[in-house]
Amino acid sequence: MTLFADHVLARRLELHEGHGIAGSVKTLGVLKPDDGVAVEMVAGAYAIYAGASSPISRAIGLGMNGALSAAEVSQAEEFYLSRQTNVQIDLCPLADASLKTLLNERGYQLGDFVNVWFRFIADYEATKATAAGIKVRETEPADADAWIRSVSGGFVEREELTEADMEVATNFFHDTQTRCFLSIVDGQAAGGGALYIHEGIAALFSGSTLPNARGRGAQTALVHARLEAARDAGCELAVVKTAPGNASQRNVQRAGFHLAYTKVVMIREYSPANL
Repeated sequence: MTLFADHVLARRLELHEGHGIAGSVKTLGVLKPDDGVAVEMVAGAYAIYAGASSPISRAIGLGMNGALSAAEVSQAEEFYLSRQTNVQIDLCPLADASLKTLLNERGYQLGDFVNVWFRFIADYEATKATAAGIKVRETEPADADAWIRSVSGGFVEREELTEADMEVATNFFHDTQTRCFLSIVDGQAAGGGALYIHEGIAALFSGSTLPNARGRGAQTALVHARLEAARDAGCELAVVKTAPGNASQRNVQRAGFHLAYTKVVMIREYSPANL
């Protein structure tokens, strides 16, 4: 099957991500109603706020539905600046060129690069090569603490965790639209990953392994467990995001993922003068 990331595919992937994160933020709003989380639709895209320091507080999908006006970008900016936080906008290279022009005119700075990978599910063949001492299973409610702590600990890379360290993982675990998978190494919880399925696309995310359990194949086993679940659910595509050149990239490439595109998080810093 030909692999080609055109605008049609990019639009599906970007809006799928926005829809999934927006849903999880609504769950966070139920768990913590005083946190002021919010989601607003802007030109068919998702402006998401989950707290000033949250990595998911950003606009996703802008420019994927055609040309943008200055007023529409201003609407997205007002959503964040009115909450006294930086404006962060995902810039997909296949978005309408008007978005790049408007961001340049408004003095945005380049933030992080994000690689977006995809693969078809129809040709996926399950692997039985799980390394010795490693098991992966879908979580149950009683696994909440083990999953949240092992996933969060893998990202922050320390044993002592604050509530803030665990907030994103807590949100995902309790989100009814998310399926969570726990990796167990030598009988101990060692990390995990999550799976979000919507309209035939399966997003693999929050893959993490505690530092003392790395190098054993736990992440590879997590990738394949979620791909099997996506196949069994009848999904057409799987998608995953990584930082360029990290270990996660190596794992997803080995699992048959192909680079769709690299997007950039563009940032306009909050200042009272911007209001």
